[in-house]
Amino acid sequence: MLGPNGWNDAELPRLTRQFVEGAVFTDGFFRHSTYPFVQEFAERYFSQYNEEPTILEAQGYDIAGIMLSLLNDSSIRNREDLRRALVQLQNYPGVTGATRFDFIGEADKVLFLLQVQNGTIVQIN
Repeated sequence: MLGPNGWNDAELPRLTRQFVEGAVFTDGFFRHSTYPFVQEFAERYFSQYNEEPTILEAQGYDIAGIMLSLLNDSSIRNREDLRRALVQLQNYPGVTGATRFDFIGEADKVLFLLQVQNGTIVQIN
């Protein structure tokens, strides 16, 4: 069974029991990712705010990281330089997946591929 990113909820397997076992879906952020940098972000966020980060906090974290890294580059002096640098950005290692931008400014990301296994949502990519 294939599903939408709305299935990325720890309550899903408990509420739907065997009906979603083996289901596969994608999401732009997975707090329980196997990637150490995602785990570190989620743990720091939780210790600071006492709640789990959502995709919105993760996206904010990534865009702040991208912008800070680019704006610290002394060759970027104006908006056109920044636009060009964003287009040239390849596979920024963000907590929402590797990110690049196309020529019109749309983000192109590697999503998290998730599956319900033994009643738990796990990352399979």
